[in-house]
Order: sequence, then structure tokens, then C-alpha cells
Amino acid sequence: MQSVISPPPGKACPVVIRDHGHIEILAFEPPLAGLQLVKGTIEPGETSAVAALRELREESGLHASHVAADLGLWASGHANQIWAFHL
Repeated sequence: MQSVISPPPGKACPVVIRDHGHIEILAFEPPLAGLQLVKGTIEPGETSAVAALRELREESGLHASHVAADLGLWASGHANQIWAFHL
């Protein structure tokens, strides 16, 4: 039996949540697009977790010291992009 090799993820997406009596997820809404999560391209030699922390810092100004959990991969259906989600 052959195993299916999928391409490595090309985008990293840090998922930031907080609970203040209700769950909040960090997102933003740029003027020319709809509601979006922080995300960005994984640079050569970078793991998706490191890229997620870098993108969080660059796009939101938040500094996280670690990734709490790997949340999995998603085939976005756009330009064959595979996203890696990290909490």
C-alpha cells in the first residue's frame, strides 16, 4: 500500500483565544477584504510554529513565548495552499 504524501504547509495561522465570560478569537477586518485571521507565509527553514509566532508579532504586535498546541492542517482550496494552525 502506498502512502499519500501531501505538500508541506505554506501558510501559518496563529489562533489566539481568550475567555472573558465568552470566547473571543483574534481577527481583523482590512478595508478591502472580509474578516480574517492572522496568517502568513512560512519562510524557508522555518517551522510552521515559529512562523505562526512571527506572523502574530508582525501583524498584531502581540508577542507569544510559545505555541500551546498544534491544531492541524487545512487545505484551503485557494492556490493549493495548506495552512498550519497553532494555538
